[in-house]
Amino acid sequence: RHRAAQVLIASGQVEDGVQMFLKVNDWDAAEDVIRKHARKLHEQGRHKTLETWLRMFPAEIVDEKPCLSYWLGMSLLFYEPVVSRPYFEHAYTLFQKENDPEGIFLSWAGIMDSSTHMVTLRKRSIG
Repeated sequence: RHRAAQVLIASGQVEDGVQMFLKVNDWDAAEDVIRKHARKLHEQGRHKTLETWLRMFPAEIVDEKPCLSYWLGMSLLFYEPVVSRPYFEHAYTLFQKENDPEGIFLSWAGIMDSSTHMVTLRKRSIG
């Protein structure tokens, strides 16, 4: 199945390939593909796809991988900013431990964005 997932991804069928990796618990391979494609999925507004994939990982893996925590926060940002914030905060802490300036900045920006979206949602509900 691992080879089949690789073939699917190489032929542009990323979603099917990631699903296959996740179904066979090949977390490292799934993480690698997600890291390569998460930004594009996010830019395309495919937040639910990203969230679905990331929620298939065991929680302890997401907890120890700042990139996965960050992208889970991003997948939730626009429709659940309150829920997204702790993922950004956790990613920020892990990126600091890894001394990863880009990760630190991106997760900090996610924290700020989640605050902005929370205020916007409050204004709409009052409004």
